[in-house]
Amino acid sequence: MMDMEGFLTQRIDKLKEQLHKVQHKNCEHEITLLLHDIIVGRRSGLMGFSVEEITGLGWMVENPTTSA
Repeated sequence: MMDMEGFLTQRIDKLKEQLHKVQHKNCEHEITLLLHDIIVGRRSGLMGFSVEEITGLGWMVENPTTSA
């Protein structure tokens, strides 16, 4: 039988894992929207993008089947 501390620790770990997955999925969606805006001409060039956004765009272009 698990004590309360063990139960709460396990629950916190599961919630952290869920949060990480949701944050990753959210990041993928944001990059997808940025790529769409570039393709349809709502954004011109890459000026104003962060390094993370540019990296994400590159990853999305190179891996289109794994994106959302």
